[in-house]
Amino acid sequence: IQVSYHSPVSSSILHDVTLTFLFNIVGIPDFGMTSGSIELSIYQIGALTLVGGLVMGFAAGSSSESLTGAFDGLLGEQEQSSDSSPQIDPSEISYEDRPRQGDSNATVRIYYFSDYQCPFCHRFERTTLPRIESQFVESGEVELVRKSYAFMGQDSLTAELASKCVWRNADTETYWDWNKYVFNQQGDKDGGWASRSSLLNYTEKVEGVSRSNVSTCLDQKRSSLTMEVRNDMNDGRAFGISGTPGFVVYNTETGAYETLSGAQPFVRFSSVIESVS
Repeated sequence: IQVSYHSPVSSSILHDVTLTFLFNIVGIPDFGMTSGSIELSIYQIGALTLVGGLVMGFAAGSSSESLTGAFDGLLGEQEQSSDSSPQIDPSEISYEDRPRQGDSNATVRIYYFSDYQCPFCHRFERTTLPRIESQFVESGEVELVRKSYAFMGQDSLTAELASKCVWRNADTETYWDWNKYVFNQQGDKDGGWASRSSLLNYTEKVEGVSRSNVSTCLDQKRSSLTMEVRNDMNDGRAFGISGTPGFVVYNTETGAYETLSGAQPFVRFSSVIESVS
């Protein structure tokens, strides 16, 4: 196979094209979850070898940044989801009081299941989410709803409870500023960076939300918010989501939907949004 191009290949383009080839043509399972394993056929192993050679070929004529971008998605581990049919209809997924952004009347709604201690969620937040926001959310085509999936440790639950308290005590823009700030502090699992005191300290540094209000919320609403987190996780499990990040892309008018697992490249989301629209 001979591949030629006539302009520099950016890391994001190479990343997207490579992963799309692996997922859609070769049948390699989705990469990007937090843990787990995959089984590959001889054919798939051969395809991986071929794609590796192509990536190296592109990288030789491009920059080291391109090579890093190309392998960024490939090196992520995957936690495979169940293949069983959903136990609920997408219209039954809990929606009220969940953090969200975009037009509530948008045809497509993306339910985004996340854990603040998940490194692949952080990757999604840094690389793919901004493109979804600028190209689909801001245009009114998509509403994004964040769902709690606190499965990586005790601090995961603490962070999700704080997140829900911030949502109840701030406007939409401030909430997403807080969300970004917390992800940017990410450290070792249950290493203290997502403890209650740390989260309240971060809250002080985000304009538009009160530390004292969030602290009071954590004290007074812990039980009900913990139940809300549990309901979010049950919603995810009903669609075969067993790790983070996980997504249900849902057409609120027709009922059509698809699920995605892992920190997928933007091209995957674009394709699925088009598919259900």
